[in-house]
Amino acid sequence: NDTKQLKSFMKDLYGYTYNITGSFPLVSIDQEGGMVVRLFKDVTFPDGLKEIRYGVFYECDSLTTVVIPEGVTALYNAVFYKCDNLTTVTIPNSVTIIGWDVFYECSNLKTVYMGRGVKTISPFAFWECDNLKDVYYAGTEKMWNNITIDSYRSEEHTSELQSPIT
Repeated sequence: NDTKQLKSFMKDLYGYTYNITGSFPLVSIDQEGGMVVRLFKDVTFPDGLKEIRYGVFYECDSLTTVVIPEGVTALYNAVFYKCDNLTTVTIPNSVTIIGWDVFYECSNLKTVYMGRGVKTISPFAFWECDNLKDVYYAGTEKMWNNITIDSYRSEEHTSELQSPIT
């Protein structure tokens, strides 16, 4: 059954099972406040979500497209770490920080639609995203230049910044 499989997944990922409640795709809030979701190709986030925390979609190979809902303010460390089939991500204007390793080794990530609210892109946020070609930024070029980008070979620097989204 799905709950039993999810408990096994959580035990492997977090070392314990905690508060398995609700219905899929949302099933739990972990001890860090992050979302634990079933590993579907498409994910529906709940209304009122403010943060997506550490490792929630760690090595989720079934995930291909992610649309972060408006209202989320932060993508914390390693949220989409090594999601090999992730190709497109949409980050809303409400997100202000993209944490460490958020898209680390998302080797097939090609396109990011980034809201104008992003103020910080942390180290390794796009590390080894070798196919990232286009970043569509919703703000102005001046706003883009004011983003704090702490990078160690971050691919967003070699990707082509596209004209602002209208």
